Amino acid sequence: MLSIMLVATVLTRVGFAASTPAQKCAAAKIKAAGTKVLDKAKCEQKALLKSAAVDSACLAKAEQKFATAYSKAEAKGGCTVTGDAGSAEVAVDACLAVFLGGIAGDAKCAAAKMSAVGKKASAKAKCQQKAFLKGTTVDPACTVATARCRSPVPGPDCQRCAGCTAHRSADRQPATPA
Repeated sequence: MLSIMLVATVLTRVGFAASTPAQKCAAAKIKAAGTKVLDKAKCEQKALLKSAAVDSACLAKAEQKFATAYSKAEAKGGCTVTGDAGSAEVAVDACLAVFLGGIAGDAKCAAAKMSAVGKKASAKAKCQQKAFLKGTTVDPACTVATARCRSPVPGPDCQRCAGCTAHRSADRQPATPA
């Protein structure tokens, strides 16, 4: 979530008209950042479940997927800012580090929280992407929908999913970004 906001700040936003090439480029970059958060969160989740080190091949795959998507966005042309992949990567990685530092609990619980964080960040990126394509601000209904956990709380001894403050029954309902 923080990474998505930081990436959105790094990318230059253009006017409020129909989707321009610049808006399409920015939207593709936002999508790439959101996907990177999700993919790296999955790598971390697997490591947490195994109480092991994160698989470097998994992280490398996430990095490569991000680099490819970012390059494709810039290759299509129309980008207001180019060569900013490094700034976006730093924002995403810093955000993931903050998430990891704030997640506690047994392995199963921590892994479930990491999964929820990745899914939530990816969903928020989709909200940002839609806003960029429409040339508008982010729809509050879209971001509210992503505020719910996207998976059930794994057990009674586990702390709530990362970022969720809603009632337990709301936690169990899937979030559907608008």
